Amino acid sequence: MITDLPLAGNYVGHRVVIDGQPMPAVGAEPEVQTLSVMGNYFGVMQTPVRAGRNFSAMDREEQPRVAIVNEAFVRQLLPGQSPIGIRIDWAGNEPHEWMTIVGVAGDVKHSGLNQPVDPAVYAPFSQNDEAWRKFMTLVIRTRVPAAGVVENVKKQVWSLASQIPVSSIQSMDDRLAISVAQQRFNVLLLGSFAVLAVALAGVGIYGMVAYRVNQRTHEIGVYIALGAQHRDILRLVMKDGVKLGLLGIGIGLAGAIALTRVMVSLLFEVKPTDPGTLIGVALLLAAVAMLACYIPARRALSIHPMTALRRE
Repeated sequence: MITDLPLAGNYVGHRVVIDGQPMPAVGAEPEVQTLSVMGNYFGVMQTPVRAGRNFSAMDREEQPRVAIVNEAFVRQLLPGQSPIGIRIDWAGNEPHEWMTIVGVAGDVKHSGLNQPVDPAVYAPFSQNDEAWRKFMTLVIRTRVPAAGVVENVKKQVWSLASQIPVSSIQSMDDRLAISVAQQRFNVLLLGSFAVLAVALAGVGIYGMVAYRVNQRTHEIGVYIALGAQHRDILRLVMKDGVKLGLLGIGIGLAGAIALTRVMVSLLFEVKPTDPGTLIGVALLLAAVAMLACYIPARRALSIHPMTALRRE
């Protein structure tokens, strides 16, 4: 169980002080995400404990207070130090009720996939008495579809306390889909416009090359009559279209590098100027341009010299 699940979009934060470090001014203490957990939460969510240990049954109310921090906490607040054994507490507590760090958990994105991971402190539910921490979320890992275990879970909970409400049941797949729904819609919309733009570009190049072939029918016929090879005719016809396509790709890449910086919110673990993406798109556009040029070029190869000369 946990107070706030990953991808919740918001969380409760507290300012924290670290034993052994200079006390910052009131209100200037670093703020961290605070989470209360119960049971084998890290195991169920498959969140690795990178250092130290997990919570155990010994971490009860009457025992010394303990905490697990995430990797972002160590990177930002304890750089270059081993966090195990260091004591922390919430700012403003007088006298201090120190919590000893006993483990370091892997980073988890709670605010969203496209948001940075904030420092976080996990504490055992049994050692926290704040009223707001009484609202917990039960987490279950199952090999069958979630809908198949809902009723059994409700019965088990109500067998312990019939007044406990069981609501807002979701699978993590559903939570993930909801958290990226807006970004997914935006990307789908932009992708549709991109496909339409590529199609229009291909049709435009095709129309231009086809028009040029029609205008140069006599010239092509003379070349064929003089013994020009197929590759020579292909090169002659495709030259203008390929130049136009390469020019468009160059302008498009420059525009992409300039504009993708405003689309950072739509990207997940992809840099706005990711070389692989830009090269892949450039190659795709080059292939479209080549195809648009090749079709009328193939038609030019079928021109009979006598037919071309009669047209003049």
